[in-house]
Amino acid sequence: TLVLEGSGQTDALGAMRINARFHRPSAAISAVVELPEVPVGPALLQRLAGFCPSFLRHVRELSGTAHLQATFTYRPGAAEPLTYDIDGKLKNGQWRHECLPIPLERLHASFRCINGRIPYAHLEAAAGGTAALPAKVQVDLGGLVWPAQTPESIEEIVTKLEVKIEHFRVTPACSAHLPPKLQKIHNTYNPAGPVSVTYLFYRPDAEHWEKHWTIQPEGMTAEFEDFRYPLSSVSGSVTVDQYSDRDDSIRVDLVGRGSDRPVVVRGYIQGDKDSEVDLVVAADDVPIDHQLMSALPRKSRELARTFLPSASRELGQPEQPRKLLQPAGLANIKVFIHRGRGQKSFANRYLITFHDTSLQYDLFPYPLEKVTGVLDIQPDHWECRDFHGSHKGGEITVNGCSFRVDNGEGPKRECVKVAISGKDILLDPEFEQALSPPQVPERAALRNAWAMLALRGRLNFESVVVDQPDQPQDIDVRVDVKGCSMQPTFFRYAMTEVSASVRYKQGHVYVKDVRAKHGNCQLSMKEAVLVLKPAGGFTGWFTDISGDDLLPDEEFLRALHPVLRRGLEPLHFRKPLHVETKLVLDAPAPPGEAMKIWWDGGATLRQQAFQAGVEITDVDGVIWCRGHYNGRQLERVSGHAVLERATILGQPFTQLQGRLETVPEAPDTLSLYDLKANLFGGFVGGEARFTFASPLRYEVKLDALHVQLEQFGKHNHLGPGAQLQGPARAALHLTGEGPDLSGLRGNGRIEVAHGKMYRLPLLLDLLKAISLRMPDSTAFEQARMIFGIEGPQMRVHGIDLIGNAISLRGQGTLNLDGSNLHLDFSVDWGHVPQMLPPGISDLSQAFSDQLFKIKLRGKISSPRFEKEPIPGVVEPIKKVLGKS
Repeated sequence: TLVLEGSGQTDALGAMRINARFHRPSAAISAVVELPEVPVGPALLQRLAGFCPSFLRHVRELSGTAHLQATFTYRPGAAEPLTYDIDGKLKNGQWRHECLPIPLERLHASFRCINGRIPYAHLEAAAGGTAALPAKVQVDLGGLVWPAQTPESIEEIVTKLEVKIEHFRVTPACSAHLPPKLQKIHNTYNPAGPVSVTYLFYRPDAEHWEKHWTIQPEGMTAEFEDFRYPLSSVSGSVTVDQYSDRDDSIRVDLVGRGSDRPVVVRGYIQGDKDSEVDLVVAADDVPIDHQLMSALPRKSRELARTFLPSASRELGQPEQPRKLLQPAGLANIKVFIHRGRGQKSFANRYLITFHDTSLQYDLFPYPLEKVTGVLDIQPDHWECRDFHGSHKGGEITVNGCSFRVDNGEGPKRECVKVAISGKDILLDPEFEQALSPPQVPERAALRNAWAMLALRGRLNFESVVVDQPDQPQDIDVRVDVKGCSMQPTFFRYAMTEVSASVRYKQGHVYVKDVRAKHGNCQLSMKEAVLVLKPAGGFTGWFTDISGDDLLPDEEFLRALHPVLRRGLEPLHFRKPLHVETKLVLDAPAPPGEAMKIWWDGGATLRQQAFQAGVEITDVDGVIWCRGHYNGRQLERVSGHAVLERATILGQPFTQLQGRLETVPEAPDTLSLYDLKANLFGGFVGGEARFTFASPLRYEVKLDALHVQLEQFGKHNHLGPGAQLQGPARAALHLTGEGPDLSGLRGNGRIEVAHGKMYRLPLLLDLLKAISLRMPDSTAFEQARMIFGIEGPQMRVHGIDLIGNAISLRGQGTLNLDGSNLHLDFSVDWGHVPQMLPPGISDLSQAFSDQLFKIKLRGKISSPRFEKEPIPGVVEPIKKVLGKS
């Protein structure tokens, strides 16, 4: 055996030691070569470039001091004659590489290479320069086989690779140096700050491999690409598992802080390209501020902005100064980031649970405080659930959603449906503006309708709003009104405790089941339809309007249209009515133009009292009419009056009927035709006419037949022994002006052709006044009176009471109420004047007038009688003496 030992110095490798042995019998050679301090740097690497240029490309910026010991063995005739075993170490090294975000320092490495195989290699290094806590890097690999061709990655030539990086500070510049999978994670989460990473590659056999990444943030910041809400103090883990024969998998379990609130991110990503994604980002008590609004995707951000109050409306706008924007409140947030396997786009869901929040929804911009509720933004629609807030003592509850409607052409049309209910809502201009915001001109008709109804007080309501953003005029509003007051512009009559169902749709207002009160009056209406005109005004159909205990007082009359008021005001109804009517109103848009009216209705009277030239009391019955006012005058009006009973001038009329009519030629005149009634067993007929000018004018013509005196006597209480029998007839013609008796004029006559008038108190007193004994039989058999009326006074032109024994003739005046009697009577004997020829009869009556005159003074209920003999002598003397 020949032994060779030696040492020396080389220019590139430094010192060298060699120990070789030659075995002569077998010609085997073994040698150990040691390079104790090889200066690794550009000079050495440049020389080695020719031997392995692809490898040297990766280590050309490696420096340090290496220690190499190589053992070579040569055995002729062996299957592998030449073998080698190299053990290498590197210390105090540095390494820069295009795949490394920062250079490695204080690098220490060791490896062993046996016949081209590296069973193990180990590397430790630091990164981060002078950082207080520099990163630590540790790499272990095994089973490396150097290939004949340059590999694409180190994983192709090793069976196991394990990398540990501790406390590495990630910066935006790091992304370009990361492997593709880590680049994807970096771009998805935009992390920055310290992190520890482990990577394990394992190849169990030639066909299979596994890769496992574990990323542990250590107080990092992050911002998810689909929800850019800044997170800080992020910790937890992200694990990435890749397999040669299975789907890739990423598991996320992170905790951080956003706006100083805890934020949790958990979920998984499954698969490679177009992978399945299921992540949840959750945080509680998050301020609804600029950061949160900016994090939402544009479409979701614009939707969320429609719920913000005016002071926070510009949140999320990049050009707005953040300090001037007021947070809208707090919310618990869950973001569900989801993509189905094989899908290109994400189907994310944003679940925002509001509390202690202020909101003002664009579709109903009524400001709310202390709001709670859930806003659920999904890919194809959104929902707001159980929103509850308060404002000015009222409470609002909102539930709503968007949905799509197939219109037959093109994409489905997005609509919004919102159910809004309110309790004790103050009806003020703020609420009115919320119903129809000025910035939505399509709802001007709704604003006009609300102003027209003039609701006041506090309102309980339920409504459904259906809105189509591309067709805003299709808004559909339903309101159930309960417990407010109302005074519509077209009928300014104060109503309280109003309840109704109101719907607004496409310029139409539908009203149903209206109930209201005015004092003791109960008002109702079955339904109404109002068509709103674009420039203002409306046409309305009102069905089954009714009022119980409706008093036509001054307030009610003021509320009526002037043409209707002119017809009712002069009647001076004293008691409540029951009213029913149907009504059509056509209100023009320009203010000041007259309204057109159609009506069909009437009133039920119970124990009513009113004026119709004379006072009419105790009225029971119905008055009904229909008509049209064309804006200038009344067109034809027709109707009827059917009164079960009525008392006129103290006399009881029954079954009183008449026909009402107004013609266009005399629009201010109401005519009553075919008047008929029953009176004391007889019949009354005639006609009347009322002209509703200023003052009221009227004319009445009545004829009475077969009026039974006996019934007349009983009704007027003429005395217990009074006898009054037989039929009477009468005629009356009245004209009048104004509501009282001062303008009353008229004339009439009363005749009793065959009757019995006996023991009447007034007649008894009259006979006593002339010292006559009452006959045993009927005192008077015939009577007639001709009279005129001037204001409150009746002028009796002649009154004749004719009997077998005596006859009375009289004339004079009295008031219609029976007072201020001023009647003078003369006495005739029996039927003498009637039997004498006309000339002699007049002479007889003149002679009688000179013998007796009875003066009736006082009241009918308590008359005074004065007997005056020889009036032809007495009266001239009285005139001389100045006596009446």
